[in-house]
Amino acid sequence: MKTGPRRATTAWCLFDFANSPFTTIIITFAFAIYFREVVVNAPDNRSDLLWGIANFLAMVALVAASPVLGALADFSGRKKSFLMASVLLCVACTVPLYWAGPGDVLYSMVLVTLGMIGFEAGYVFYNAFLPDVSKPETVGMVSGWGWGAGYVGGLLFMLMAMPLLSLPLSEPAGVSAYRTTFLLVGLWFLVFALPAFFWLRESPPQGRAEHWGQYATIGLSRVRDTLVHLRRYRETAKYILA
Repeated sequence: MKTGPRRATTAWCLFDFANSPFTTIIITFAFAIYFREVVVNAPDNRSDLLWGIANFLAMVALVAASPVLGALADFSGRKKSFLMASVLLCVACTVPLYWAGPGDVLYSMVLVTLGMIGFEAGYVFYNAFLPDVSKPETVGMVSGWGWGAGYVGGLLFMLMAMPLLSLPLSEPAGVSAYRTTFLLVGLWFLVFALPAFFWLRESPPQGRAEHWGQYATIGLSRVRDTLVHLRRYRETAKYILA
């Protein structure tokens, strides 16, 4: 591997360990339930509709921004700065969920939407570091380590949080316990992402853009080239479409 391989590789894998509780607790399980039963608390399916809207808005924003983010990762020479910014955005939107209470629908939706944008944007810059912490012959192995670390992080946090999440939301103690887990998710992400902030090292950028608008041009042209060449790989195209 490259200079400082073990420390950089460990930091890279720990990043996946750090961010997995966000998807496990906030998006998939605890806050989704809390949003439905406490924040919205409606007898109809309004909470599911609003939760879907928040997810949809985040995905639309990410689809629109991903080509530009990819160009920034490859050509800016500052992908670690953007990685740090995305983490701080996600953490800054996760921790305040602690104060989300009954009726705070817009407050919760804005925080969740922006938190998801920060979370997913972070993966663009995180993945861009993979060639820096591995060699061509080890890239699959290192990627697998990161993937596995993510599952360990999500499951470990879930086990730690179960005493809190086992309390019923119909009682004040249960509401307080759920809120505490949201706070802990943000702190967990920040603490275990710190090694990436310190130990990952920038590689030379693939080139330089003269202005910010050029990143959009580069990103969109790369998407177009990918789609053109995708015709040669029908099975891959089917997978992406699915």
